[in-house]
Parts: sequence; C-alpha cells; structure tokens
Amino acid sequence: MEEEFTFDDQPEDVPEVLYKYYGLQSEKKAEYVRRLIVDDLLFVGTPPGFNDPCDCRLRIDLNVGLDAWLKQYEVSLQQTGMSPEQRKAVLEEFERDAPERIPELTKSLIPRMQQRVDETGVTCFSEVRDSLLMWPHYADNHRGICVGFQFSVKQRKAIKQVRYRQSRPLVPLGAPQTHQIEASLLRKSEDWAYEREWRLLTKAPGERHLKPRDICEIVFGCRTSPEARERIAEWNSVRQFPAVVSEAHVREDVYGLDILPLGAATESDT
Repeated sequence: MEEEFTFDDQPEDVPEVLYKYYGLQSEKKAEYVRRLIVDDLLFVGTPPGFNDPCDCRLRIDLNVGLDAWLKQYEVSLQQTGMSPEQRKAVLEEFERDAPERIPELTKSLIPRMQQRVDETGVTCFSEVRDSLLMWPHYADNHRGICVGFQFSVKQRKAIKQVRYRQSRPLVPLGAPQTHQIEASLLRKSEDWAYEREWRLLTKAPGERHLKPRDICEIVFGCRTSPEARERIAEWNSVRQFPAVVSEAHVREDVYGLDILPLGAATESDT
C-alpha cells in the first residue's frame, strides 16, 4: 500500500537537492541524526510538534449544500468499519433528518477532520543550506548540521512545495481529502517565506527508510564543535555511499555564510 499521499496535479519541479537542518544539543536529537546517517532512517513527525501554532490548521467552508454534507459524512463513515449496506442506511437516515443532524455533526466533524491532519506524517525540507535564520532556529545556533537529500523522481512525487499566503485557504466541506491536506499542510504565513520550504507527506508518522544514495551532503555549522564533527564523520564513514562533507563559514564582506568543501578555507589561508 502506498505510504505517501498522491495529488491530482502533476509533480512539481522539485529541486535536485533539498536540505534539512538538525541540532545535536540533546541525546534524543543526536540519536535521530545517528540513525539518519548510519541507518538511513528519516524521522517523520506530525504537525502538533511544529514550532508555529498557526501552521497546519484546517479552515472549512460550511456554507455548502446537502450533497457536500452527505459526501463528507460518507467519508467519516468509511473509517468506522461499517459495511456498504450499513453506510447506505445511515446516510439515508441522515438525509431525512438533515436539518436537525447537521448542527450536531458540525460539533464532531471539524475536530475529526483536524485530527486527521494532525496525524499526518510530515517532514520539512528547504531549498537552501546557508540561511542565517534556519541555522540558529533548527541547528542549535550553528552548532548542528545541515543534511542534503537527493531523492529519486519517484520519491519526489510525494514532495510538495509550501506556498506562503496572508490568509488561510478556505476549503469547501466535501472536498477530496488530498485538497484538505494540501490546504492545511502546504500553506503557511508569508512570514515564513524565507524558509523556501518543501514537505514530504506520509499517511503516518515514524521512521522512513531511505535509499543508500539519498543523503548526498553533510554541512557542518560554523560553530559545530570538534567533538561533534568527529562523531558525524565517524557515522558518515560507515555509510555504503558516504556523503560529501562541507562546512559553513562566516563571510567577511556581507552578512551571510559561505558553504565550502571541508578544509577548503584553511587550505586557502595557508
């Protein structure tokens, strides 16, 4: 069974390499990184763990006709284990008593729809590896690492670009689940546009097995300690296909970072 969501539109032009920032400040986070590098296991989280409380909130348009209510109610019934005959009977009863049932359904339906969003597996990536904001936000104030991923064409079909807006999209009740997912999980406030984010969506959280060549680069932060560098290098050395190692350096001319091959800056200074 497919683990990812599939969308009606054509696959987007996903960048050849996507990046993810990691901190190493706790044993738990360091273990995530070790399992990623050594075992090719990518941890997939859920929206309630995200840092933005405005992120991934579903906004449903309830000003719709009876057909939309019936369609959405049928989707909910499909998750109860009822037989087709039982669902048909319940839907017919709902249709007869719709004026009384709709207000009652509203109280339970919207939280259930939001719960499905909250239980979706989401992994976030960025187009950039030199962000002055993401290094401190997600990589322990430049003391962590940034990992580059080079996914296959097939894998990229489940990766979608985040769009930035001022207002939340309004999703009509009864819209396909993929539309609900896209509107809630692939839209964020314009304040986050600098992240240039892409998301891998799966039907459940947990660890996802990567292919040996998926990890293509490991970037040390400009403050990554020698001990952390040594530990990451040791993990990388046991990979079937070790990743290229780079490091971030503070630029002297402008406010920014240069990402250079490991040791390149030192060699240029000698």
